[in-house]
Amino acid sequence: MEEILNKLKTMDLTYIDKENSLKVTEDTEKNIAMLLEIETLMEQARIVLEQRFIELAKENKQLKKYEGSLISIGYSPTRRLKINGTVDPKFIKKIVKEDLDTKLVREFQETTGELPTGVMENVFEHISFKLN
Repeated sequence: MEEILNKLKTMDLTYIDKENSLKVTEDTEKNIAMLLEIETLMEQARIVLEQRFIELAKENKQLKKYEGSLISIGYSPTRRLKINGTVDPKFIKKIVKEDLDTKLVREFQETTGELPTGVMENVFEHISFKLN
């Protein structure tokens, strides 16, 4: 596993400005594809394991966790109520929520070059990988 990580740290990535695209070597592409396949298999294995543990926990109500020397597994069901039809109004709670008018904020930002006082912007960066 350490060998794979070291390969990733040193793999050849070249940004081609005129094409506005990322170019990688064939070896790099194969390494990334292999990692994505492993990730997919690991996620599938985790889902199967979680389903098996949930079934076991439902059959044995006292089972809440496993603690071993290498791993710990915990089970805690969270129950949430939600509306799925017509509900007697006495069971409904009205919630008032304030939210930014993002269109108005963007117009202000375009005009002034800055955000209004009391408004901040978070930037979330995301890179996606997928198997083709």
